[in-house]
Amino acid sequence: MRIIARPALIAFYQQYPDVREPLEAWYHIIRQRTFETPHELKALFATASLLRDGLVVFNIGGNKYRLIVHVRYDLRIVFIKWVVTHREYDELTASGALRPKGGRDG
Repeated sequence: MRIIARPALIAFYQQYPDVREPLEAWYHIIRQRTFETPHELKALFATASLLRDGLVVFNIGGNKYRLIVHVRYDLRIVFIKWVVTHREYDELTASGALRPKGGRDG
């Protein structure tokens, strides 16, 4: 898959050095694979959460951080939307920015 906005990962792990290795591992795994469907991605990343409109949430660094991406399976592109702490993720969720698949607007 092609990954857009890798600098967001780098900027985040420069601020939180303990997450560098897990983010780099995620990057290399995604980069080397092609996912045709959300189910294929979920098969490899069992703890990933599939949200509305192609959004996927990955637990990173022992559930301490969240990586939220938008996947265009048809174009084989992963867009990095947010890399956040668990607390920041809770704020995004509370604001309604992230609604589960099948929710009122999903």
